Amino acid sequence: MQTLVYRIKRYSALSHIPGPPTTGWSRLWLVRGNLAGNLHKVFLQANLKYGLLARVGPYLVISSDPDLIRRMNAARTLYVRGEFYEPMRFYPNRDNLVTCPPAKHVELRAKMAAGYSGKKVESLEPGVDANVLALIDLLEKYVAQNKPFDFGRKAQYFTLDVISDVAHSEPLGFPENDRDQYDYLAISEK
Repeated sequence: MQTLVYRIKRYSALSHIPGPPTTGWSRLWLVRGNLAGNLHKVFLQANLKYGLLARVGPYLVISSDPDLIRRMNAARTLYVRGEFYEPMRFYPNRDNLVTCPPAKHVELRAKMAAGYSGKKVESLEPGVDANVLALIDLLEKYVAQNKPFDFGRKAQYFTLDVISDVAHSEPLGFPENDRDQYDYLAISEK
């Protein structure tokens, strides 16, 4: 009897949100989509069929509404991320900014905000400008020699130099040397 009451309570919590018929009672629908290897397409179809907000599990909803997603990801949101995000942990039993409880998330986000505002990093814009110029110099060398190049790799060089410049006040020199400094990308890809 207790199990039946629990299931009814669980079902009714989100019963006002439309979704595939079995999703209010079990995760079978999710498992099937996941096993097929195309869960992203299954989610898209659910949003197309049931609306911008669709129920996909007993306590799980998805949305394709950018305004709602922005509201859900806001700094002091009352929404909670599902266990779907738990594999994003760097360490299995330790939360990070993406997976932590809401109160801890607000605390961590407040600590990190200054670094992302640009106000505390006075050299941010000139540093990025210098790295853009280094990338342009590199690309101009290839164009002048009429040599083909992998722009994706050169964009990675640029990105890593900007990140290292912001974090350590000095770029690692990827575009300048036109190579994978310290085998960083090779190790990351491996």
